Order: sequence, then structure tokens, then C-alpha cells
Amino acid sequence: MACFLWTGHSFGAGIAAFKNQSFYSDTEAKPLVYVSTKDMPDGRVEFSLKNGQVVVLKKNQVAMLLEFPDQIPPSITNDLEMVPIRNLHNKILEFHKRFPQISKTIQSQTESVSAHVLEYESGKIRKNNAWLTKEEYKHQLSIEEISQKRNSKRKTWQSN
Repeated sequence: MACFLWTGHSFGAGIAAFKNQSFYSDTEAKPLVYVSTKDMPDGRVEFSLKNGQVVVLKKNQVAMLLEFPDQIPPSITNDLEMVPIRNLHNKILEFHKRFPQISKTIQSQTESVSAHVLEYESGKIRKNNAWLTKEEYKHQLSIEEISQKRNSKRKTWQSN
């Protein structure tokens, strides 16, 4: 089965659980890993695949879409910034529950998002793509503050 990685910018790439007929059971859903989607005016959805192929499905054939960000935000310092990651985590868990037969397809993404949630819930803060303890974060902030003061003194000295 195809799999994709966190790669470059915002949302778009993802997985669709689709059924040949909308009334089929969720257990009959199949995975479709895509890099982008486009809604068609006739009620269909166009999925562009990594290999350049295009698959068009009726909207009622798509049981669930799960889109992944290309990357986790480089800084997560409070609960508000964590909301999109938690929402994604909850959608991933829902996807696994509804479609266990195809959840292996997104195992690496599941593990990645779960790891970020666990880091935050353990009290860590994400800064510049690294998880830091609160003490490490405060230390880094104080270093940045000292550096900014030095730079502003240099600018003042250079302008005189």
C-alpha cells in the first residue's frame, strides 16, 4: 500500500477511505492516498496521486477524508497552538476506528502525530522544531533576550 511523508507546506496530501457504493459497509472501504484534491462542479472529487494519475470519485463514494499537514508547526508554546494537532490526532483515531482494515496505510503519520501530542502533554514546549522542557525553553528565551540586547547596543553604537 502507498504511504506518504510529512514534506513541505500546509495541508492537502492525505488519504481517502472510499467505497464502490455509498451504502457498502465501512469494512469494505479502500484507501486512496492522494497529494491533492479538487471538487468538480458535477458533484465529483478529483484526486491527484503522487505518480501523476488522477482518480475521480462521486462525493458519496468518499466515506472519509483525512488530510495531513506537510509538517508540524516549528513552535508550539501553548494550548491554542496545539489545537490543530489535537484535532488531527482525534481525526486519525476516528479513522482507525472506522477503517481498521486500511489504517496500516497511515501508521507512520499516526505515530508521528501521537508522539507530538505525548511530548506536549508531558509538559514540553516546541521551539524551532525541537521539544524542550519548560526549563530549557526559559533558558533559551533568556539567551535570545541577551542576544537581542547586544544587537540593539551594537546598532546604537554603529549609528553614532
